[in-house]
Amino acid sequence: MPEPANRDPSTATLAIITASDQTFVPLLEGWLGSLAKASLPPGTRLFVVDLGLQEQTRIRLEARGVTIIGNAQIVDTIGVADLPLELLSVYIRPFLPRLVPGFDILLWIDSDCWIQTGDAIARCVEAVRGVEFACCAEADRNYLGFWRHDPYGSPAFGSGNIESYLSDLFEAWLARHFSADLGHHLRNCPLLNTGVLCMWSQSPVWDGWRDFYLKAIAAAPDLHSKQHAKADFMLELLSFNGLVRSRDYPFNVLPATFNWLIHLCYPALSATGLLIEPNYPYAPIYIVHLSAGAKWRDFKLNRHSAQGRAGAALEPHSVRSPHIVNLRD
Repeated sequence: MPEPANRDPSTATLAIITASDQTFVPLLEGWLGSLAKASLPPGTRLFVVDLGLQEQTRIRLEARGVTIIGNAQIVDTIGVADLPLELLSVYIRPFLPRLVPGFDILLWIDSDCWIQTGDAIARCVEAVRGVEFACCAEADRNYLGFWRHDPYGSPAFGSGNIESYLSDLFEAWLARHFSADLGHHLRNCPLLNTGVLCMWSQSPVWDGWRDFYLKAIAAAPDLHSKQHAKADFMLELLSFNGLVRSRDYPFNVLPATFNWLIHLCYPALSATGLLIEPNYPYAPIYIVHLSAGAKWRDFKLNRHSAQGRAGAALEPHSVRSPHIVNLRD
């Protein structure tokens, strides 16, 4: 792949991409609403991969300047016609430069994420200066595996059972799609999460990612069977991690606050109602990810005082975006 004409984040053109079906539209409304409040580089374009949106939703998205990527375009691009619709959102990511050409930087943000701070996007873009990509790892001093299972339990080290279980699972998934050797060597590497992924559009990582992914699809027995449903759903993520951990690409690991996985740790509330990390220095969360079972529920969170002290009582609070763009009747 040729070197891009522009590798300066301060002048690079940017596309922000996500995917949604109609069920996820309440989350997509928050995704879009929060981006409307954020500071975006001039000329930024928004794209939504259509996984089953209603016509009215598509019309309202396009009225707000969002470009819709339809199923026919996806099939033509990735060359796989028989994928279940619900898997397209993850399987298309290695093909993003082909789906969204003409931009210097591509920023994928899952539709169950929302941007809390105005400078989050600009910081993601700046994070790829001098490297190929930037993303977060599923590892942080706040996350499960470091603490007990209860996010509000005693601040003592956990038993290790959670992290051992996840390592075993990760190793088995990698062994299924790639090799036992790769699974063994990567079992204890923090998983790089692609829910928020910023990368140069002409990075060689894209070609390597597609190669890893396509070879895994071709070699996998009984792909998408119930027995292997979770491992196959994770194939995009596994192929990305397998590639990056076995090559020498330069990349930046962002703080967890740029892709805060709610299911791994509940945030706290600042005195002003901002979602913050629950440990000192109580940094603001830039991008909130309503991961796993956190999408449709509220939580009880600790609210901090103006002096930074956590309250004694837990306060019911929504972790969904307060900025909503109506996409439904």
